[in-house]
Amino acid sequence: MKRLSAALLLTAGLLTVSSAAYGQYCEDISARAAAGEYSGQLREISTQFVHALEQQDSTSEAEGADIPGLYSGRLEIFGKFADSVSSQEYSLECSLIDYDLLLKKLELYTDRYSALKTAAEEMSRKYLVGECTRQESEKAEKQRSDMYYEIQSLLFEISSLKSSIEEITGETLRSDFDFDSLYLITDALKLVPEDLSAWGVPGSICAADGAEFPEAEQNVITEYNAAVKAYYSLGEARTYVDAAGNYDRIADEFRCGAATESQLESSRTAFEDSRYEALVRKGEYAKTLLVLDEVSGGKLSGCTVGSGLT
Repeated sequence: MKRLSAALLLTAGLLTVSSAAYGQYCEDISARAAAGEYSGQLREISTQFVHALEQQDSTSEAEGADIPGLYSGRLEIFGKFADSVSSQEYSLECSLIDYDLLLKKLELYTDRYSALKTAAEEMSRKYLVGECTRQESEKAEKQRSDMYYEIQSLLFEISSLKSSIEEITGETLRSDFDFDSLYLITDALKLVPEDLSAWGVPGSICAADGAEFPEAEQNVITEYNAAVKAYYSLGEARTYVDAAGNYDRIADEFRCGAATESQLESSRTAFEDSRYEALVRKGEYAKTLLVLDEVSGGKLSGCTVGSGLT
């Protein structure tokens, strides 16, 4: 969660507002949603707190007002607000990454369907003139049909997730959305769990004497281990590099007549599958880092504060 310290530093004018990345966009959307539940509570307790301070300044005492209690209560409510923002922010980012991967899968399947449709039509023509068997023609048609239903299922999944995202954001998901900026990528092996766990004690420019601060430390070892595991899984996706090299080699051989069209198509399919698998693993790694960023108080992403949270 991007913790109390972020808002308190903003109050002191030490943080700048940033709108460069879509990660900030997710925070802004989530902050506006959470504000509906907590802004009234924060406004009320802040008014009480300021009033108590004014009484203290004018009478040397707050006439029985519990200034430390009001201050601690104010931090507690803001903590709940920040928790709500953080939870929805990271959930939204992960959903958008899932949506991006589904779109990439749809692009892959659409290209394959076009090729299978052309092949099925060609085999149907050949069957009519006796250049292939009925079984060969039916096999080509079944491959086309199977891919068609795969695409229909995928379109349903995309539509469902899109509706879910738009329900959260309150706006249409644009076709030019910069999905690449959602991927939080860093070297997990260079991270130190102890550094990510220590958030420090939240401070304030107007702390009340006797106010109690919540503990600002989180055990992140589970999330850290998940990120390291996902990091190593990226290495398993290096088959993409080998598949790319193999496809290039067979493509050259095909142009020289040393490889068949079937071999070329097989190598291209293997290349495309391994490429998509690498993208999926990248997405899974990015999501584990987002989870780690959330529990560490935004240390990986920089813990900036955008206009929505402001």
